[in-house]
Amino acid sequence: MTIYICFFAPCIEEFCFRYLLIPLNLSTRFTFIGAIISITSFASLHMIGDFTNYFALINYSIMSISFVLSYLITKDIWQNIANHIFWNTMLLISNGFLSTIFVEAISVLPYN
Repeated sequence: MTIYICFFAPCIEEFCFRYLLIPLNLSTRFTFIGAIISITSFASLHMIGDFTNYFALINYSIMSISFVLSYLITKDIWQNIANHIFWNTMLLISNGFLSTIFVEAISVLPYN
């Protein structure tokens, strides 16, 4: 599961949400429309099952905007894939690290 989250998912998501949806060789209008579709579909897909978590929706929207801007500036899907892999890996490490600290902190509390 870790390999999928860190490597395969970013490759698939960047290819689908950036490379296919944002036409770099067409007019600015089509690029803008593709960027809006990319941002909304990326954020929505990550919110499946929990549309009431507005903090997560804002987080995924900001992340998607940054990926779209990176793709529009560099015009390189591989740079976006590397950014996405880095993001997912850091998130996985930090969640594992923070949850371990939280579990250890809870375990030393006295029970009443």
